[in-house]
Amino acid sequence: MLESCAENGFEENGLSGKDQQMRKQRYQKILPLFMAGLLVWAGGCTPKEASAPVESAPESKAYLENSGEEETLILAQWSLDRSGISALEEIAEKYGADYPQTQVEILTLENEEALLARLQGGEQIDLCELTGETAGSLVRQGSIKELSPYLETWLGADTLSSTAKQAVEQLCLLPCSVKQEALYYRKDLFDGIAVTINGKLVELPVPGTWEEVDLAVKNLPEDCAGLAVSGGEGLLDLLDAVLWSNAGLSGVESSNTAAYYLADGKTIFSLERTEKAMSLFTSLIKADVPSEALSWTEEEALNAFLEGKTAMLLADRTASQKISQELPENAWGVTGYPSGAMGKAVLSSGFTGWGIPVSGASAETAAHFLFFLSSDDNNTHFAKVMDEMPIHISAPLVDSFFKEPRRKVFVEMATQGEKYKPAAIPARYEAYEGFREEADARIRQTLSGELSEKELLSWLDDYWQKAYEQEGKLWKEK
Repeated sequence: MLESCAENGFEENGLSGKDQQMRKQRYQKILPLFMAGLLVWAGGCTPKEASAPVESAPESKAYLENSGEEETLILAQWSLDRSGISALEEIAEKYGADYPQTQVEILTLENEEALLARLQGGEQIDLCELTGETAGSLVRQGSIKELSPYLETWLGADTLSSTAKQAVEQLCLLPCSVKQEALYYRKDLFDGIAVTINGKLVELPVPGTWEEVDLAVKNLPEDCAGLAVSGGEGLLDLLDAVLWSNAGLSGVESSNTAAYYLADGKTIFSLERTEKAMSLFTSLIKADVPSEALSWTEEEALNAFLEGKTAMLLADRTASQKISQELPENAWGVTGYPSGAMGKAVLSSGFTGWGIPVSGASAETAAHFLFFLSSDDNNTHFAKVMDEMPIHISAPLVDSFFKEPRRKVFVEMATQGEKYKPAAIPARYEAYEGFREEADARIRQTLSGELSEKELLSWLDDYWQKAYEQEGKLWKEK
């Protein structure tokens, strides 16, 4: 059984007014000690990013409250296995012990389509599991509750990862699953290769930058030198990461929701520095990625890596499960996503998470339970059971499970919010509908020579300038 929220001191129970302020003061007294321990483990985690104190909230800010009335919350999920459902039931039972007037019923559906059908049919659903793409559509329709106002008053926000905050601000989701890529490499193929760097003969370094990825490709044996990517659907995400990481986010006002826009509504695609980053992207793909990888699925990219056809692979945490079964422990490794000229890896992540339909019967109580479910101890327990990424940077201190080698690098990427910075396409715009497909086609035309780099940038600039002119500014100032 999980520890009770009263015992560990981290749980947010939706208190408001004087009681919440007193509890906040107590929490802030222990926070510096907690963060000092975390920094020792994380090695480079930025205190400002991880532990900015929550200011006292005025009356106009959103508070988490349970009304105390008899209510039944319907929580709909479709992806959890039996162990995940049991963990969810356990947390719901724990909540019921504190709030016996609120019943949480877990509704298991066969897929997301079935969930949407029930929502469209008017059935009561107060909290539901959604993919990022579906949540984005619901955000554009105004059908899902905004969660970001609660981050200003929720004590758990102090340890929430940058990636989780991005999901809240961009898609109104608190994640239960995060898809974040890292760089896998074949140690057995890197071993014994020497290169000259700054006049010195050294071992071929494990790539930490795009420049070092290129260096590895140029020095590895030709039959295994490439970088495997799932280009069938992931070309736009790779382009975004290379552009953001090399051109930087200077002038971008809200990287969490609209990283294509500068503060004045102009786009990053109009900048000279983005032209240089675009040239790096095309040269990287042409020189370092096998041509057939432009149509690979995630499984095909993984198999090419396992078969030794490529020495490197961009993939998320789940790839390590199969790699560890197929390859000896000393034959492979995983490191953080490559950084660019700005010294940072700026990339988008995929999410599945919990959202609150505005049509639900008990939206405020649903929010209160959701943030209880997402506290550091509850989420860490749930993530361990599901072998998913936790959403709190405190997770490795709560449970050493997240210090294990095949998980550690992904937790480090989540905790080192300055080095591995999340960013997002402006998914709240109606113009986002169909954009990915059209952008993918034009990227392929550029790589084949049918379209120039400048023509691709011009199209991207025109596309999002038109969106801004038609829909206005849909992001919040920071």
